[in-house]
Amino acid sequence: GIAVAFVATIYGIGAANIVFLPFGKKIGRKIKMQGHIKEMILAGAIGIVSGMNPFIIEEKLRAYSHAHDKKEGGH
Repeated sequence: GIAVAFVATIYGIGAANIVFLPFGKKIGRKIKMQGHIKEMILAGAIGIVSGMNPFIIEEKLRAYSHAHDKKEGGH
């Protein structure tokens, strides 16, 4: 009984470190990216609706992009 429990624990630890943790991190990155994109869309839409100059809207959206690049490490 104890040997089976030990082997099952080892399999669980291995599966978590090899499969599930990297998969969870990838999902987390995708969720953050989607949130960032929605934030940019909202900022652009608010600028358009409020009658803001298109060049100012463009600069604001570029600022979002540059801020995101710095967080990601300059990609």
